[in-house]
Amino acid sequence: LNFQKGYAGISGSTRSDNITTVKRYSDSRYIIGGFTNTNSPNPQDAFIASVDASGTFAAKRKLASVNGSEKITDLIVLDDAVYFVMETSPSNGSTDTKVSFGKVLIGTSVITVEWIKEINNTNYSFGDTSLVVDEFNEFYITSTLLLKSNNTVKDSFWVGKIDTSGDLLWNYRYAAPSGNSIQLGTRSSIDIFGDLNLAYTRTDSTTGYKTVDTVKIGYDGVLKKHTNNAFNANNIEGITVNAITVDNSGDVYTFGQTQWNR
Repeated sequence: LNFQKGYAGISGSTRSDNITTVKRYSDSRYIIGGFTNTNSPNPQDAFIASVDASGTFAAKRKLASVNGSEKITDLIVLDDAVYFVMETSPSNGSTDTKVSFGKVLIGTSVITVEWIKEINNTNYSFGDTSLVVDEFNEFYITSTLLLKSNNTVKDSFWVGKIDTSGDLLWNYRYAAPSGNSIQLGTRSSIDIFGDLNLAYTRTDSTTGYKTVDTVKIGYDGVLKKHTNNAFNANNIEGITVNAITVDNSGDVYTFGQTQWNR
């Protein structure tokens, strides 16, 4: 362990700072992203910060509107730029959450916003968003969809493919099997074949039993494989998935939390 540091006071000494993602920028620099509580009616402001090899802040930048609530959920370093995905809403806990995709440039002591583009859906809010990039420098945003009229209804997920200019190439909604509520793991992965791999927790609406679904989607948005997995050995009665990764052969690995003796 070379160092261990706590970061606080990004928006004031009495406020809460939450880091959601950390990525390596260079041999001597790391990028962190997240959101901070501003002690206001719209309590979340997003932030991106650059820290050096000893963990000291080199530059930091808040991404905030006058009336809204924003939080960065994931980011990717590509060449000299940082691309990020951000959830935006009128207030914390709002049933109307949009997703934004943006680009910043990292300077020695300043972070410059190039652009931010927002995506909205008439019927659904976005949640549990994550971001990955393929070998052609095209990005995939994944999100759980929550019905705006009733945010407890989570019956589908969304994938949007975006280029480096922030333009949407395609986007699709994928419905889950009926009678269930789902929640995407907040990390997805691109495999050696260029397919998007993601996982979600499927909760039976009647029994509450939790299983894990893994999904493989092609570069064109076509669903290539969908598998449901139950974890029920050695007193385990269900699992909640948090992330997914792939190995060099394209096999998937899921990570999460087991439930014992439900």
